[in-house]
Amino acid sequence: LTDGLVRLYRAVGPGSGATAVRISDTGGVEARVLTSDGVAASNGGRDNAKGELIVRVGDVLRDDREAPAEGYAGASYEVRDLLGCGAFAQVLKCVRVDTGEAAAVKVVRRTAACRNAALREAD
Repeated sequence: LTDGLVRLYRAVGPGSGATAVRISDTGGVEARVLTSDGVAASNGGRDNAKGELIVRVGDVLRDDREAPAEGYAGASYEVRDLLGCGAFAQVLKCVRVDTGEAAAVKVVRRTAACRNAALREAD
């Protein structure tokens, strides 16, 4: 699961200029918010004041760039639950939409310091 993680962080992390991760619309259905602080503060209302992506059960994470990171083209992950939250990221329990495979997806806070910490951890 972590194969190519450094390459992915560099491709889509803060400071990369990429807007690779998008959250799907839950279709107006009120979904349980998994992020501890669900109050929108930045990134077009997608992040809270700490730079955490506000995530709900049923959201779908996917790479929408024209040239996604190698090995991630077309991959979409439906969020099922929160596995944990650390100093610089949230870890989400997800299911890959096209295969049904269980996956843990780490979503790093949208700050340069957190991105750098994630890159050091992955090395």
